[in-house]
Amino acid sequence: MLELSLTRASFAWTSSGKRISVSDLNLRSDDRFAVGGGFVVAPDRTLSGTLWIGLRREYVRRLGGLGDDVFYSGHDGLQWARVNLSGTTKKPQQDLASQLMHQLGRHPLAVLSLGFKGISWYVGNWFGAEKDWQRPAQADVTVAGARS
Repeated sequence: MLELSLTRASFAWTSSGKRISVSDLNLRSDDRFAVGGGFVVAPDRTLSGTLWIGLRREYVRRLGGLGDDVFYSGHDGLQWARVNLSGTTKKPQQDLASQLMHQLGRHPLAVLSLGFKGISWYVGNWFGAEKDWQRPAQADVTVAGARS
């Protein structure tokens, strides 16, 4: 599991009945990764909102050109992508993946680049290289005392 230490975590929220609004979200992991923006959880548990995902320039470059028109230069030394949230609390959806996939027409060789990276990780594991790298992030959030 990929672990990121948060250096900043803040947000504002309001509740009205079963509607929850989160605004001014600001999550940071040093100068490597950031999430900002806000979202709403409606009474029927549907999600809507906009998040901004910030990544270091070199992380965006590793996407083989797919992130060039999705992530824009911004503040704090990060490149930012606008991500629209939808779906429900049980099945949240976002459009970042579709934004990146839409870029394949402009950067068809990115598939080869990313594919070779995946193969090299897989083959490297045969020779014990797994201990030298961390797996991609997986959703594993624990909040003490949380209830659903």
